[in-house]
Amino acid sequence: MLLLFVSVIGLIVGVVFYLKNQKSESQIRSDQNTDFGAAYDMLAQGRKGLGDYLALQDVRQSQSNWVLFNFAPLTVSDAGYLGPGTDGLYDTQAIRRALDMGFRGFSFNIDYYSGAPKDQNLFVGPGEPCLLHRDDQGVIRSRNCGRIDEMMTALAQQAFSRSLPNGSDPLIVMLNFKNVPDRVKNQGEYITFLKRVSEKIQPLAPTFLDRLGETAFAGMSNPSLLFTQNFQALQNKTIIFTNINTDVFTQESTRNTPMAQNLRHWIHAQIFSLSSDTLPNDQVTEIQPKGTLMSTGMQDAMYFLNTPPDKIQDAQLKTNNVYTVVNPPEANKNLPLSDIETLMNKYGVQIIPFNLFVTPQETEAYFKYWGPYSWRLKPKNLQYVVVRAEPPKPISPRANANGGNVSPPALHF
Repeated sequence: MLLLFVSVIGLIVGVVFYLKNQKSESQIRSDQNTDFGAAYDMLAQGRKGLGDYLALQDVRQSQSNWVLFNFAPLTVSDAGYLGPGTDGLYDTQAIRRALDMGFRGFSFNIDYYSGAPKDQNLFVGPGEPCLLHRDDQGVIRSRNCGRIDEMMTALAQQAFSRSLPNGSDPLIVMLNFKNVPDRVKNQGEYITFLKRVSEKIQPLAPTFLDRLGETAFAGMSNPSLLFTQNFQALQNKTIIFTNINTDVFTQESTRNTPMAQNLRHWIHAQIFSLSSDTLPNDQVTEIQPKGTLMSTGMQDAMYFLNTPPDKIQDAQLKTNNVYTVVNPPEANKNLPLSDIETLMNKYGVQIIPFNLFVTPQETEAYFKYWGPYSWRLKPKNLQYVVVRAEPPKPISPRANANGGNVSPPALHF
């Protein structure tokens, strides 16, 4: 009995101690700003736009290959998460700061929580789409959830602002679903969940890339053509990828879904697993179905870094035709800079999302590698080569009698 009493008292003391030492939301914001603010404000200085990058001599030399396949965007992982890794916050300030620092790729961790209700001031209700920061065991480590509509509004309000030196650069948004309702057992809930996500990304609609000329891109109409478009034609446009399967919106029962709720309409390409042997660390990303063309793919870094010498060329060819994403190895870590350089310069990987909340020193080194621009062109030997059809040469008049102006001979019978 005494032992039980002591245990209960110890538990109470532990809880009181934890609550007493738990920081308020305002204190977390203040601490993050103290730790990262000065460094990140410095990194935001001197950023340059796409026009400046394309004017560089070595970039101009590849002008004939200026297509999306050949450009890597500076991309932030777990967009909207201010940090720290444990007991951190989602805050629209993280979106605004990333834009100031030059990021043009934003990977949002979209999640589905069906557990016990949490503090309504900090979390949405169970089943409502939101952003959650989890550790590698799937435990929620963020103090609050990120509200998708608020993050998209912050992105839409500033991404194409004239106050940004790169405010006319293309914007790439990745809806990186981590957990969703069971598509087979609870298809109704699954569809409702995707509809709610679609509604929450509507702030991006005004700049959404619908079509270029006669070519439509909405609703994954022409994903392969998207990546071979002239890159400059994508300026002032938002491009959206996702790893979620949106085929449910092609069913007879959902074909009349309002456009704002039809998530498939707002997607340009589905991200598949690059390999059928290993899937990314989530419950959503699928293997490419047979008979479909994969234009965007996802895999972990070791898929490339452990490539045997005799298979390196095959791996390089894969990123030549597939816009490739390699996510950070862990929730609260980034890849070593040496691995990032190898992935980009040896294999041609286009998207390597970066966690901004780890350490300022790590971010400073990363930005030193990137330089003042938001894009990096693939090394020339890894570029997708655009083959342009040569117009037929005019036939020389000498090839025809009288320049081709002949009359058939008279026939006499």
